[in-house]
Amino acid sequence: MRTRLQSRIAVLLLVAGAGVTDAAPPDRAPVPPDEVQKKIEADVRGLYRAEYAKKFAADQRALAARLLQLGLDTTGDPAARYVLFREATDLAAKAADPALALKAVSHLAAEFRVDGPALTAAVLEKAAAAAAVPSAHRAVAATALVAVDEAVRADRYDEAVRLAGLAARAAARAKDDGLAKKAAAREKEVKEVAAGYELVKAADARLRTDPTDAGAARAVGRFRCLLKGDWDGGLPLLAQTGDGRLRDLARQDLGSPMKPDERMALADGYWDLAGAETGAAATQLRRRAGHVYRLALPDLGGLARERAGRRVEEVDPPGPWDHLELGGGEVVGDFVRVARESQVRTKEEFTGPVEMRVVARTPADDIRLFGPSGSCVIFNWGANPNELRLTRPDGRPTVLESGSLIRSPVKPLKPDTWYTLRWRLTATEFTVWVDDKVVFTEKGKYTLGAKAALMVGATSANTVDVKSVTVRSLK
Repeated sequence: MRTRLQSRIAVLLLVAGAGVTDAAPPDRAPVPPDEVQKKIEADVRGLYRAEYAKKFAADQRALAARLLQLGLDTTGDPAARYVLFREATDLAAKAADPALALKAVSHLAAEFRVDGPALTAAVLEKAAAAAAVPSAHRAVAATALVAVDEAVRADRYDEAVRLAGLAARAAARAKDDGLAKKAAAREKEVKEVAAGYELVKAADARLRTDPTDAGAARAVGRFRCLLKGDWDGGLPLLAQTGDGRLRDLARQDLGSPMKPDERMALADGYWDLAGAETGAAATQLRRRAGHVYRLALPDLGGLARERAGRRVEEVDPPGPWDHLELGGGEVVGDFVRVARESQVRTKEEFTGPVEMRVVARTPADDIRLFGPSGSCVIFNWGANPNELRLTRPDGRPTVLESGSLIRSPVKPLKPDTWYTLRWRLTATEFTVWVDDKVVFTEKGKYTLGAKAALMVGATSANTVDVKSVTVRSLK
């Protein structure tokens, strides 16, 4: 008689035994014939002749975004959608905007019979070639690392290795030591996974024809879990055919333990087993342990909580945006793009004197910093970019920009240029800097008792890109 766990394993094995490669995507439209594409391209380029003539990256980025949206708005004409997405992809790559380029690629791959992973690699290589400054190389590297994960998930290892190498080179050119180290480690890991995939192909073929082949199931299960990191696909195989301790842990894992001590025992088991492995296998075992530790953390206390928390941070160090609520923002490479009429805000709420430092850019107008009690600073105000608009912290706590208004002349920020914006607010001082140069200061008496998150926002006219947000209490 089967236990409930054995029954679950048997069901999962039917799915897991389907093979290493994911199922084919649903049917998509054929790529339009060349002659049809050429005609539509001529129409598009004729309509936007003036925009195509502009060669600055900001102009190319703007046209790419416009054509992408036009493609999304086009219905009943697949050929036109294809050409508009293709043109948006090409322009965004030329502008060294990898995130925008891959957004267009995602629509091409979802709707048409194109090779998504190969196209992704080619587009990122084009964006890398167009990158001329460290920030652009950093964006390419960060985006390529995400694309590596997608290629690995799809078992497209030629593209995964190609993308990992691209990420490593771009990170080095970005002169970002942390990112370069991460990219180099990922490149080494992906090469190991790719080599393992070649070795397991024969076992995968045997498993397809004979799901009861224990040796093949063991080999494929180890590959999926310990190299690829596909624990959902590999656990059923290891639970049935794995060796010793790994088999026992796989069975515990499939049992979905809920009690804190059970989760800690499972996580500790994976962590200890990682010590007996090397390379990608050790990395994947620690990542799995970190996943289970994270599940256990809310119910832990004392030393157990401290140990689990430290191991989670060791496996997955805190990211640059963990201190922010990104409700109105999207991570794009190494920055966050704040959507129109949206904000990103600090998770922590502050009272008393604070200093806020933001590295940001805008394609045209309106970077807005919001503080307590209706206070704010508006750079490149849409109605008059030569005026710095500010409101004091004497307004309604829950209403943005409700404080008393201040106007001050200022030199406008240049479009698509990164600036360091700093705002200090104390009981007696309201000071604003741009790139460490004071552009406004006022002495007064300000009440800072209200507790509030600090925010960076955009208006309906433009998005705002944010590379970093730091807030320092001056208490």
